[in-house]
Amino acid sequence: RSYFASIDTNGDGVLSFEEFRAAGLSGQGF
Repeated sequence: RSYFASIDTNGDGVLSFEEFRAAGLSGQGF
């Protein structure tokens, strides 16, 4: 899995605000 795929949790190819926030909260911040 790519870094992008690990953030794009619903697999739609678009990073939503919730996905950005979840990535930040899980320590995968940008």
